[in-house]
Amino acid sequence: MSKLHQVALGVCLLNAHTVIIANDSQSLPNNAPSIRVFSEQEQKDTRKHWIQEHKKRPPQKGVPEPADDLEYPFNVIGRIIGNLDGKPLECTGQFFGDPQLVLTAAHCVRNPTTGDFATDVMFVRAYKEEEGDVFDVECMLHNPHWYPPQTKDKLNIQDDYAFMRTKEPSGYGYLNKGDPMPPYKAVTAVGYPANYGQGEVMYKVDGEISKIENNEQTMTNNPFGDGASGGAWIFNPQTPSVASEDPENIVVGLFSASDTQKPNESISALLTVPGFNELFKQALQGCNPQP
Repeated sequence: MSKLHQVALGVCLLNAHTVIIANDSQSLPNNAPSIRVFSEQEQKDTRKHWIQEHKKRPPQKGVPEPADDLEYPFNVIGRIIGNLDGKPLECTGQFFGDPQLVLTAAHCVRNPTTGDFATDVMFVRAYKEEEGDVFDVECMLHNPHWYPPQTKDKLNIQDDYAFMRTKEPSGYGYLNKGDPMPPYKAVTAVGYPANYGQGEVMYKVDGEISKIENNEQTMTNNPFGDGASGGAWIFNPQTPSVASEDPENIVVGLFSASDTQKPNESISALLTVPGFNELFKQALQGCNPQP
């Protein structure tokens, strides 16, 4: 009988780096298992194998999973950190349309009720568990209709978008602007939700656009909560190694709010409205845009 077939007693996981397999080797006393310690290279090969196998699985709608923050398009997304209303600011943003522009939600930049701006703001690209690439923010711009708000009885979601300009360029590119915006329904939401990974890990989830009205759009199968605000809804996310005939890595929406009555639905402004395009043009001019 071969050694492979002699393995009979099972597998034990000692820790993340050492795996032992018990067998009936004659080199030890009776009934004592021997230990098979995998080398560092074997561990890396095993890890690589299962990561590749995981990527082959088709994603399930409405089931969040960690995003690969080392690979484009997810490596140009990050966490926004600062202070707003005397409390820690925790939002999501992404380089968009330009290597120095970060797109996020307006409510991550300014309180629409008090008019207070966020302070001590930083953008941390590919943030993960208190680590990432830190970018200082030179200025922030939002739609003039965000404050003062046009309606006082509800969040003005149709104007809930803003830009931050970083002092240094991304170094890894940016997500794309739809010019023109392609027809879309299936989208992937990305962010740092507190209800998944405690806001310390970037998550993604696949869903679809179910409703568009009043310059707002609704995404179903998106259970993200606080912390995902400002995170992109991406049409056709693709890595550079994957060829696609369709427009790819297009930001079609942002996480603005979720429906308390329907926790798997989230809402975004439409990014095809003239106000969004005008604000983008102003942000491209820098921190002192000309009228």
